[in-house]
Amino acid sequence: MMKSILISLFVLIASTASALESKTINVNGSTRKYLQYVPKGIGKNAPLLISCHGMNQDANYQSGMLKIESVADTAMFITVFPEGEGKSWDISGNKDINFILGIIDKMHEDYKIDRGRVYLSGFSMGGMFTYHAMTKIADKIAAFAPISGYPMGGMSFTSSRPIPIIHTHGTSDSVVPFDRVQSFIDGWVKRNNCPTTPVVTANYRGASHITRYEYGPGDNGVKVVLMKLAGKDHFVSNDKGVLTGDEIWKFCKNYSIDMSAPSVDFISPTANQRTFLFNAGEAKASINVAAKASANKGEMKSVSLYVDNNFVETKTAAPYEWTVDNLSAGVVNVEIIAEDTEGNKKAVSRNVKIENVDGELRLDYDFSKESYMPAGWSSWDGDELRHGPSGGYGLGARLFKMTGAKRDFDMGLYGRNKTGKEGDGWMRFGDDESSASVFVGEGKYEFHTLAANWSNEGPVIFRALNADTNEVLAEQTINPTCNIGNKASNSFSGSSNVVLPFYVTSPTRIIIEVVINVAVYGDVMLSDISIKKSDNTGISIMEIPETDNSTYYDIRGIKSSKNNKGVYIYNGRKYAK
Repeated sequence: MMKSILISLFVLIASTASALESKTINVNGSTRKYLQYVPKGIGKNAPLLISCHGMNQDANYQSGMLKIESVADTAMFITVFPEGEGKSWDISGNKDINFILGIIDKMHEDYKIDRGRVYLSGFSMGGMFTYHAMTKIADKIAAFAPISGYPMGGMSFTSSRPIPIIHTHGTSDSVVPFDRVQSFIDGWVKRNNCPTTPVVTANYRGASHITRYEYGPGDNGVKVVLMKLAGKDHFVSNDKGVLTGDEIWKFCKNYSIDMSAPSVDFISPTANQRTFLFNAGEAKASINVAAKASANKGEMKSVSLYVDNNFVETKTAAPYEWTVDNLSAGVVNVEIIAEDTEGNKKAVSRNVKIENVDGELRLDYDFSKESYMPAGWSSWDGDELRHGPSGGYGLGARLFKMTGAKRDFDMGLYGRNKTGKEGDGWMRFGDDESSASVFVGEGKYEFHTLAANWSNEGPVIFRALNADTNEVLAEQTINPTCNIGNKASNSFSGSSNVVLPFYVTSPTRIIIEVVINVAVYGDVMLSDISIKKSDNTGISIMEIPETDNSTYYDIRGIKSSKNNKGVYIYNGRKYAK
């Protein structure tokens, strides 16, 4: 009789327990798979935790490692384990970002989850993807919890809002080394404006191998936490009474996003934007303002622009773009206010520093540390687009600290062409995506830099461009006379001293462009970079009569059409104005 009662009780418990369910969803024309765990009796407005598996693993494996279902049953949240295509994740594009957004929409449709309490975690490559999502969908994810993973090529610490992060990692990780974790923690601590000195808890919860580092609170009350697991290799740790899934939930549950207000953020200007008026005289600067905005309730009604608290214009439909002209030196505050049809509003603001500079403008003002893309610079290598200031890069375009006993420079900016295709392989200072703009007044200028090949010899093109028309103002191709030899510790000398003269006939916003269009992994290393104002020796401006049949050239030395009447003459050669 007792045995029968026990069997019946077991059947009753089993019948009321939740189970993992396999589901599919269509995302951008592809059928994607995921597992979901929904506790029995879940009500509306429940939180959602999404947990991504590692490379060559799957959703079932991730569920088995994380062991979070019992935590979900107690705390009453839904857990989803997505399945990556090919057992991997898109950690540079939007394919899997759209997958995650589709899951969020589906969970809201099926279970009316609280969109303001969605959390994202992942192990190994899933952790790398979690970091990728921080820069993409911080307006949709309330907190992030990477495990034993970070972007191996580094990342930019840019997000639409301050974000809470808990990172768990073993010090003996043989796949994703622990020694680079701190650079990512530091980057997000700085972005979130958290205190740089953490609260340290050794022997965390009685586990002698765990030390917890807590940075915060920073902006909006967010914290960044590192769980350091001494002696642990590349796996999810669940021992000595400390469960990784439990720690993730205890951290994430403290955060939510106010999803009643619209989502709004700057596309441009970038954070920490600086605009230089270089020998501009009476000329003024302009800034391009662009925003992205979407409604979380109702529909978007309007997006309004204010500059230094002065109303500029309201737009009622995308694109939300403006050009603000006639700006003098100083700090300009730009504010965007988004409003939906339900009357909800959200404002974001950003400061732009406009600076007068005379004589010489240094473009290497932020050449400060290794593995870093400096402020003002952007790069593309055929695989990854990077904008400075950002750091933590282990591969690709970045700053190198040279340590050879004999060397031409201490800090060099490395760029490459990973594919060998034309257009793949450039670095730019002052383009629309960078954190700097340069306005120059009428006159003659010279771009200066030291240039060397890092490991692969080949030509490099230097250009000065009109930033608004993309017109080439000057161009020069060089073959660097020095090859450093692929090691920062090598001695080297004889770097090419590049001098590119150019002339502008009216105040102009310019871009300096360096192009590496040679074989696969063609490269260049730059240092001592500046623009200098030159005297106008050899230059005169004149109007050419209609009857003049002389040959004229544009600034690149290419024959121009005859209908150019305005020219300037530089060192005896006539150039189209």
